Amino acid sequence: MTFETYWFTSLGNDIWHQTKWFTDFFGSFEGSAKGVAAFDSWTAEKGNGSGSPIWESASNQSTNAGANSWYIEDGSYLRLQRISLSYDLADRLLQKLKLTGVSIGLSANNIWTLTKYSGLDPAVGGDADTTFGIDVGNYPVTPSYLINIGLGF
Repeated sequence: MTFETYWFTSLGNDIWHQTKWFTDFFGSFEGSAKGVAAFDSWTAEKGNGSGSPIWESASNQSTNAGANSWYIEDGSYLRLQRISLSYDLADRLLQKLKLTGVSIGLSANNIWTLTKYSGLDPAVGGDADTTFGIDVGNYPVTPSYLINIGLGF
């Protein structure tokens, strides 16, 4: 019997969470969302205890027209990339089946991620040196589950 795991971690990286531009502030285009962050935005009564910058119904520096620290989040994470369990059948059973080897196994990939990042996936990539670490809403890695059967003749 064989048991294997593969873990991956990324520590200390920041992510520019660009998708908040579409979901949390006054939009630059018709039909953009106004998320829960608008209800928790800065007001004179809340002061610095608010969860997000001031929400205004205009494009300006405090909403979506300028870069600010609201978009930056800790991108550290720990991910269970692979877990696998396999079993090799006994030799005496193999002789009866006229086989040199049989193994049966189960494996799963990308099934668990521990992070404080609020986006879909902290493992954001990019297509050029200037886009690494910028989350523009790419699809996250998907889990996969496999049944493995190996036969030797």
